[in-house]
Amino acid sequence: MSSDEAVFESDLEDLENFAELLSPTSAQSRETRIVDSARRIGFDESRELVISVAGVHTENTMSTTQDVVNQLKNFFVDSSPISEFDFAKNEVIIPKNKRGIERSKEYSSAYALATAALSPKLGAAKHFVTKSEDGEADPGNAVYRNIQEQFVGNYSKIEDAQKHCVGYDFMEIVLVRKVTNQSATALWERYGDETINLFEDWTHLTLQQVKQWQSDVNRQAGDENRRSSAWLLAFLRNSCTQDLKDGIKDSFEALEPFEKGGATYLYLILSHMFQMTTDVVAALKSVITRFGRDGIAKFKGENVFLAAKQLTAVVKSLARVDALSDEAVSDVMDGLAKGSVSKFTEVFKLESTMYRSGQTSTTYTGGSQSALGRILSILSKATDLYNSLSTGNNWHIPSGGGRAGACWNCNGDHGVNKCKLPKDQARIEANKKKWEEEKKKKSGSVGGSSGSGGKHYERSKFGGGSSSQKPSGSGVEKFNNVWHMHCSKGCGWNCTHTSGFHSAFTSNPSSFPAALPASHPYHQKIAKEQQQRFLPPPQNAIPTNHTSTGTSSNGFVSLDRSKLLAVCEHHERAVADPTVAAFLSDLKKLLN
Repeated sequence: MSSDEAVFESDLEDLENFAELLSPTSAQSRETRIVDSARRIGFDESRELVISVAGVHTENTMSTTQDVVNQLKNFFVDSSPISEFDFAKNEVIIPKNKRGIERSKEYSSAYALATAALSPKLGAAKHFVTKSEDGEADPGNAVYRNIQEQFVGNYSKIEDAQKHCVGYDFMEIVLVRKVTNQSATALWERYGDETINLFEDWTHLTLQQVKQWQSDVNRQAGDENRRSSAWLLAFLRNSCTQDLKDGIKDSFEALEPFEKGGATYLYLILSHMFQMTTDVVAALKSVITRFGRDGIAKFKGENVFLAAKQLTAVVKSLARVDALSDEAVSDVMDGLAKGSVSKFTEVFKLESTMYRSGQTSTTYTGGSQSALGRILSILSKATDLYNSLSTGNNWHIPSGGGRAGACWNCNGDHGVNKCKLPKDQARIEANKKKWEEEKKKKSGSVGGSSGSGGKHYERSKFGGGSSSQKPSGSGVEKFNNVWHMHCSKGCGWNCTHTSGFHSAFTSNPSSFPAALPASHPYHQKIAKEQQQRFLPPPQNAIPTNHTSTGTSSNGFVSLDRSKLLAVCEHHERAVADPTVAAFLSDLKKLLN
């Protein structure tokens, strides 16, 4: 055998040994033997390292995999999936069987938590609201500008009430079971598996059905469930404004003793707060029609979140009484397609076109629930797109139609000097130019004759007019013929709140400025202005030069104080504007 053949045989033997060492069956001194064999074959150091690592970590990898498997087994410990009912128990703060023994400290603490009032409280509709002698309404009875705001505000409170009921284990009372065998003497044979959630579908139940359920709960559902019903009733009573309690008092008191409880009280509350009369249904339908006509541009800052919130409340209410049609789907799409941000509107123009192309004169998709699902899907897509564009600084509303004081760089609620985004000088200059042009147009049309030279109108020192310029101070001031308040916490001049009420406004913006106390300078100044403008001359008499049916003396006609009080009382109850209501209340005090 030649020397070359001997070297070849030796290398071949080393290769065979090397291959054997790579086998998972050989684990003894693997790293050392692999490196030695590699060196004999002539691998460089970098190749040695790779081979060494590959050889050594085979067992470690297997060990790591087993560790992961063991960890996952310890994590997923349930042998089978739990039911939705069992999963819902995770949201319960105090289960009904953990409330403690009656008269114990634990029981008293649980009762206090479970029956604590909502804030803000559940309120009555504005036409049911009365005011105290000082003209102040209960804070829970928010004065909403329109019907959609009223429904949004009430739905938000109802959602909070349902979360509370889940947390304190009242939901078995709220979930009314449907009767399957009315003639059954045993209650467990009378009811089936199907339940109706009062909070969500009370319109699918009659008062008689709820009364029967409540009566059966009170008679035979056991101490824990009877306690749940009683605690639910206490929670609801604590969470209602006095006007709402007065509104349902007679209906509740007319029930038989066993028919009284948390379920029947909740049903009466919801029926009172959301009275779906023919007029209410027509008003809610008109909200959707107007949105389709005017579009998202009618909302301040073209805020899609606000529009979606209002529309959701409206369409859910209509769907509950099966009054939501396919036309509403088209109206919502049309409204979303009318705005200033083309990246947004073009999407919904296409959506609208595609939707209509799928409809024919003979096609009827049918049903309020079908329309509701479609609209909620559209609104979800709209809010996602709005959020994406806003986050990417692509939601730009033209300055001329935007809000006063918006940032020229990003259109945010701050000055350009406080903008934290990178400065786009071209955009800033363009928006500044538009703002200056708009300002010139407004200043040329305010007060004075055509020869005024376009100067800004300024009210005289003792005049009754109001400045068109924003004051530089704080407090409550009137400009642009509207009373404004100043908030130093980022809101600036606004028509809703001052700095001290910033937190309360953030929690429930739709309730302001009505939620401000009657003693607030905003209400006081407006009331004073109204008094100066409308109060009759002294001595409750007015001059006259003509014959009057009233009692006259020396050219004056005496006013009938009792009739004037009656007029004030009537309009004070009916008027929606809190400032006018405050004025009427003050006028009554002067007449008494």
